Amino acid sequence: MANPDITSWLTELDLQEYVSIFVENRIDFDVLPELKAAWEQLT
Repeated sequence: MANPDITSWLTELDLQEYVSIFVENRIDFDVLPELKAAWEQLT
């Protein structure tokens, strides 16, 4: 399971519908900066 902190964080932001996606893709706080950088390159 993903880091419980990311799960709690998403839930606190009322984004619990994304928890399963984060878990399935092993997205945690260590990965988020990489995703942000990749997104910025796409936009």
